[in-house]
Amino acid sequence: ESADREDIKQWIKDTRDLVYFLLVPRWYTAHFPESAQKESREYFRAKTEVLIGPYSEALARTPELVAEANAHLERLAELFHSNRSLREYLDYMAEAADVPLVDSMAC
Repeated sequence: ESADREDIKQWIKDTRDLVYFLLVPRWYTAHFPESAQKESREYFRAKTEVLIGPYSEALARTPELVAEANAHLERLAELFHSNRSLREYLDYMAEAADVPLVDSMAC
């Protein structure tokens, strides 16, 4: 029933850059196994700063970006109509895919 929804595709397109600016600098400092080595972290940083600019600038824009993200999330919430909560869905998908959620690392 929700597959191939143009409104959700448009929302993803509208928020893609915002998500990158908010998340990429934070991924750099996160403790993921694939970035345990300094060399791999620096490689990631070099590749991604080409796309989004210096991490320091993106991090400095955090209040502005969070406000924009919150507005987009409010818009997204209006697109979903379900009796189940988002938390139920996230927990179900994490268990089904055997992939732990990293939301406990959120700031």
